[in-house]
Amino acid sequence: MADEPVAQVIVCPRVQGTLAGPYIGREETARAIALAIIESQQTIDPQATYELLIQDGGDHWIAFQMPLPRNTNMRGGGGLQMRIAKCNGAVSGLSFQR
Repeated sequence: MADEPVAQVIVCPRVQGTLAGPYIGREETARAIALAIIESQQTIDPQATYELLIQDGGDHWIAFQMPLPRNTNMRGGGGLQMRIAKCNGAVSGLSFQR
């Protein structure tokens, strides 16, 4: 079942025979996807050193890990980052931050 968008109305292309999107209209759904991917790429120990943040990018979500405790002088930090499309849930740009 497709999520309902929270703040912004996203118009997704309609594919005959499929449910209308956006499929990832809520931040909570994007967080669950990001966590599943992170768990497949990192052991529990590194995961515990990061906070997962989700930002709304319009037609996509940006998920990234921020080191704990937050150090305002630090850039990147080695956590994972990815883009999650709201319309179809496609994940792209999966990489470790520098």
